[in-house]
Amino acid sequence: MNNKLDRKSTNDICGMCVDEYLEEGSASGYCVIQTRITDEITLSDCEYMFVELKGKGIIRSNSFSNNVWIGYYDLYETNIYFDFNIDASQKMILSFKKYILIKLYLKKNEVTTVKQAFEHIKDMLSKTNVFDIDTLSDFKKYVSNNQTLLYLSNCKEFLQFCTFKDACEFYSKIKNFSIQRNPRSREIPDYESILKYDCLIRDFIDTGNIDLRIKYYPILIWWMLSTIIPLRPSEFVLLKRNCIYKAKDKCYIHIERVKSRADREKHIIPIMTEFQIPEALYEFINDFIDYANEIDNSGYLVSDKFYKKNLKRVPKDRKDKITLQKFNILFKKFEKEVVEGIYHYEIVALGAVEKDNQIERIRLGDTRHLAFMNMLMQGLNPLYIQRIGGHYTLEEQLSYCNHLDTFTSAKTYVLSKMLNSKNEVYYRNYSDNIDWGLKQTEKELLGAKFYQLPKVKDGAGRCTSTNFPTDCKCEECLFCEHFIPEKDVAKTYISELKQNNLQNIEIKKELLKKLLKEQFKDEKEIGTVSRNLASLINQEMILDAYTLNLGNCETSSQS
Repeated sequence: MNNKLDRKSTNDICGMCVDEYLEEGSASGYCVIQTRITDEITLSDCEYMFVELKGKGIIRSNSFSNNVWIGYYDLYETNIYFDFNIDASQKMILSFKKYILIKLYLKKNEVTTVKQAFEHIKDMLSKTNVFDIDTLSDFKKYVSNNQTLLYLSNCKEFLQFCTFKDACEFYSKIKNFSIQRNPRSREIPDYESILKYDCLIRDFIDTGNIDLRIKYYPILIWWMLSTIIPLRPSEFVLLKRNCIYKAKDKCYIHIERVKSRADREKHIIPIMTEFQIPEALYEFINDFIDYANEIDNSGYLVSDKFYKKNLKRVPKDRKDKITLQKFNILFKKFEKEVVEGIYHYEIVALGAVEKDNQIERIRLGDTRHLAFMNMLMQGLNPLYIQRIGGHYTLEEQLSYCNHLDTFTSAKTYVLSKMLNSKNEVYYRNYSDNIDWGLKQTEKELLGAKFYQLPKVKDGAGRCTSTNFPTDCKCEECLFCEHFIPEKDVAKTYISELKQNNLQNIEIKKELLKKLLKEQFKDEKEIGTVSRNLASLINQEMILDAYTLNLGNCETSSQS
């Protein structure tokens, strides 16, 4: 294929960015090469890419010259149409076709993702009369009032791709234009809602009606897997019936990554497909496999026949696996019958929770975000998380760094709330996760013996270590497992620690982002910074917990 396709270089106005990852001979050494592609690629190159996509089943149309392309999204087993019959010049339509082709072939975007970009650009062409500069003001107002950041991003990308004078001029006018996110909106549900889901699912596994558990077995497996492994819903429906196995007394699961199915180049960073899982989860999945084998001999973990049998659907055609669409229907029924019907939660939109019995709506992909956040908080190296998660760019993880503040604050609040409410289900499933929250209970159990323990930190608390001060591992007693605070822990002490800790967190976060953006990654340094950041974040949770407890004590004393 023409070398211009691989190394096309243009100015900062024209050129769609395509990332390429090259290994440098070691696990920690690789660089990112950013190539800029424009609509100057040749028709022969386009025909080559089109034929390749057709061969992989991603496109079903016969020719690049067709004005209606048919894409195929196998996870939903549905055709997706790209209609290029628009009110624009043939040159502009040709540029539009090339852009869509590059998105599918070089950028390896899913057909559904490209379809969304297609609709955004088609809308932009209509609203701007194909980049009439006189429409600029009205277009900015339209985008600000009616569209998303993704819409604007896709429009800018296409404008960069075009070499037309009008497109370049239009881009120069909007390249610094941005829109603000709605401060009330969130991409994922709050942690309290996810935690409530986790508790009720675990409780349902232990105590639920046997027939209902069988009916929703795939939902239960998906949840238990995706909260420890960043598993896409599309990857779950592709799990094979023989996906679990044992090796050297350990249990594993094989997961085919969706992004690897696009036949990525060999030099791209390898993605993990084998994961160790707890034995209890292995047995849980194995029980389902035994049941599923009695229904059919499908090669997939969850078959279409299982779906139709348990949801009493009349079979119209024979499919080997459940589709993503049907899995989503099963999840909606689980919400209705179990979350609302049995546990009496009212499911509301994101940001709309006003009562304790309300829970934010969770989408199938939200648990993947939870798994990433938990791994970051454990201090795992982002390079390792990248391979676990099936990311092809480290930059995809930068957004998770930005979520850490709200994630830790929510977790602190929820765990404190659990402790105060003494909810039986919460306690049964999360007692292992609460350490600092049980300090007061530990003090009460010690009774008078508490006052015989040595005072530490100028009387701020007592130390339970039998080998004090030899056991001291923390610079600050407040973060030590042996430390139990007095009721009158000085506010100034906590406040000073909190201020210093927040400053250190910001420093480490910015350093980690900088390291992830660099072309040459130092795996050891990234790992060290990640562990330090995780330690600081967990310390911040402890500080927040003490702050909350102090506030509760003051409220109680005033009342």
